[in-house]
Amino acid sequence: DTVILDKTGTVTLGELKLVLAEAHLWIGDASQAHRCATDAIALFLPGTSAWFRAISEGVLASGRIGLKQALLAWVERAISTQAAPDALAAKIGVLGRGLSHLLLVGAPEHAASVLRAMEHLVGAAGEDLDAQTRYRVHHGRALWALSSGDLEQYLREAEAALAAAEEAGDPRGTTNAQVNLGFVLS
Repeated sequence: DTVILDKTGTVTLGELKLVLAEAHLWIGDASQAHRCATDAIALFLPGTSAWFRAISEGVLASGRIGLKQALLAWVERAISTQAAPDALAAKIGVLGRGLSHLLLVGAPEHAASVLRAMEHLVGAAGEDLDAQTRYRVHHGRALWALSSGDLEQYLREAEAALAAAEEAGDPRGTTNAQVNLGFVLS
């Protein structure tokens, strides 16, 4: 259950599986990432930040390989699980990512319910959201606006997503937001 890395500390098997899921996504192996995320989720206590991060990697992997039913299941699990007090931002982040991927796999009716759940939690969190979570919220809102044909709202949300990704120091999110903005502005 615990893997010893060196004399300075340890990492749990769940954390290792979570890192493997992210690494597999970075190298383009979403199927293996999906398996690692599934393994990681089983090793974390539901509702914790680590559990929601594992769900988030499962959402991303499912969306990338078009596993619509798996994507729906991941998002439903996230919505129905109560977040620990320190895990609200992680849950909001999952919903933002889930919203985006549900739109990309052609499930706007499900995306609408995720948007409502996400907005409710964002309202409850107030101004206490970290930059990475704000990026996911704005990115999800931007894709929702685009799918609804509201280019002005899309532009506002995409610009907010870019600012949040830059603040978070997230090169992948920053690049993604820049490409999305370039698409609309061209």
